[in-house]
Amino acid sequence: MVPEVQAFLRAMQDAGKLMAAICHAPWELVSAELVRGRTLTNYHTIQDDIRNAGGNWVDRAVVEDRNWVTSRQPDDLPSFNRAIISLFSRSRFAVQQDDKQLTISATRLGISIDKANVDGPK
Repeated sequence: MVPEVQAFLRAMQDAGKLMAAICHAPWELVSAELVRGRTLTNYHTIQDDIRNAGGNWVDRAVVEDRNWVTSRQPDDLPSFNRAIISLFSRSRFAVQQDDKQLTISATRLGISIDKANVDGPK
């Protein structure tokens, strides 16, 4: 519900950055209005929120949808971690938005981002 978090997530999505969310974290994606048309999973108690926001909820340990990896719960961490490593290792980042905006958003949230972490591997 924090506008700066929502703006940060939208900026990350607009820039095509990779995102990973587990358990209840996809609620932030709902709040940022990013789930419409996406397939994802999360803790089963918020599946209605995903569907009501226009997302396709599935009950699987891990779901990859373009630049997102989502998972249900801590018991799924081994699968979640493998999916994150796989997605990150085969992805190239396409920067579509000024890095300065991402840095400003992160600073407001108290997050430190350096260019290497934002841009990913070259």
